[in-house]
Amino acid sequence: MIAEKSLKEFIAHANNGSVTGANKDRWHRLGQGLARTLAQRMGLEDFSISSCKGGPAVTGEIVLHADWIYIQFGISCFDGKTQFMYRTCKGPKDYTGGMNRWMAFDKLLDLDQVAAKLMECKGGE
Repeated sequence: MIAEKSLKEFIAHANNGSVTGANKDRWHRLGQGLARTLAQRMGLEDFSISSCKGGPAVTGEIVLHADWIYIQFGISCFDGKTQFMYRTCKGPKDYTGGMNRWMAFDKLLDLDQVAAKLMECKGGE
């Protein structure tokens, strides 16, 4: 479970782009906790969480991947979107999946609502 204070810290780093150096390590740890909490709220039983920090010029990404959904927390170095990406998929080996969708990091303040929104994707595009 991710504590509310830690969740707010994760979102603040994402929104202000301060995911560098020591902040990057902390952001990835917080993101992995967030992914575990979100998986629990969504009732996922079989899922994986991965983290790739990338180089010094990028935030890298934290990925929650289950049988039917792929969620990626990261900030685009091209457009600086303060949103995370999610899409449907067809299993744990599907890395391209359905259409990319975006949700603002601020929405994560209500994890139950986010989980419900993500669950709407189950069963299709």
